[in-house]
Amino acid sequence: MRLRPKAKRLERYKHRAMRIDDQEAWVDFKANVTTKLTKDQYRLLCTLHARYLNHRYYEPCSCKPKTLVMWIKDIDNIYNKINDK
Repeated sequence: MRLRPKAKRLERYKHRAMRIDDQEAWVDFKANVTTKLTKDQYRLLCTLHARYLNHRYYEPCSCKPKTLVMWIKDIDNIYNKINDK
């Protein structure tokens, strides 16, 4: 059975668990994020995405927010999977 791209993307982190300190940092991030990310928020997003989606630390260009929005959704999905249990 062939999975749709979205299903594949969801499958790649269905078994990952966030560390407690990362969960707390993510809650703080979500509470304080506005239309512009601070440097600390930007670094946190890049760090968490690299850690939980298994890639090297990478800072995408902030001039293209589409990637950053996608990364926020990815981490939200990981965080929500933990809290749905």
